[in-house]
Amino acid sequence: MGTMSNWHGIVFVLTLCCCALPFVVTAIEHSGKVVPRGRFALWFLAIFVVLPIAAAVTTAVQRAFVLLWWPAGMIAIYLYQRVVVRRCRDAGLPKAVAYLGGVPVLNLALGIYLLLKPSAAGVRVSTAGG
Repeated sequence: MGTMSNWHGIVFVLTLCCCALPFVVTAIEHSGKVVPRGRFALWFLAIFVVLPIAAAVTTAVQRAFVLLWWPAGMIAIYLYQRVVVRRCRDAGLPKAVAYLGGVPVLNLALGIYLLLKPSAAGVRVSTAGG
């Protein structure tokens, strides 16, 4: 086996960034804002249904679109993980639970759990920017 090409190195770094991003976002989210279940359902649907379908369709149409999915995916990861932290806050769960959103497969299970869990009583509702 030879050394990695520049392209493989870039893909490797981008993959590492995508893997670390949910944990970083969870650590820096201190806004105090919450996201109710209805708004979270829209985000969940967009991330786990719409984006995969859109990626498959655009990739099948034109292979060049694959390169556009790296930055789009990173933006989606950032925004979704921020919403996960805020939804955990709304459900009365500790922020530590949101770190599960960075683990593959567990992020799907956590999303489904957050869809089913009602808002906690006494949570200050502030949905601005969510």
